[in-house]
Amino acid sequence: MTAQGSTDVNVAIDDVVNHPKHYNTHPSGIECVEYLELLPGNLAHVCVYVWRHEHKGRPIEDLEKALWFLRRELRRSLSEQQEATKFLQIVDRYQPGVRAEERLRPLQPFIEQQDFVACAVEALLTYEVTQAIRIVEEHLAELKERIAPP
Repeated sequence: MTAQGSTDVNVAIDDVVNHPKHYNTHPSGIECVEYLELLPGNLAHVCVYVWRHEHKGRPIEDLEKALWFLRRELRRSLSEQQEATKFLQIVDRYQPGVRAEERLRPLQPFIEQQDFVACAVEALLTYEVTQAIRIVEEHLAELKERIAPP
């Protein structure tokens, strides 16, 4: 095998690692990681599960996991929730070009169309945890209804 052959294999592996297809699927053209960088732990997990739920073969399971992390976030103490809110404000205020408002701009047309992923991400970036729970629960119920056997 030549050195060129091994390079070709590495390129394929790098694409899967660095730019997984299920992180680049939203019609806005935004990659999931651009939002993950802005979110505290539990909400970042929610974002991953919401973003990929239609692309990994287990949509109901992914949305149930998203709800698990959202409910876990609600159970955190008030002081921990305030820390998460402060984190989002710090990211918004001190990282030019990374502001949540600017990151939401490409999603705005999709939010207006009530696109599930866009609406859920907006709720996460604004730390509207109960709103995010409602959005995910409604989508999960619709999905279960569509998938349910007749």
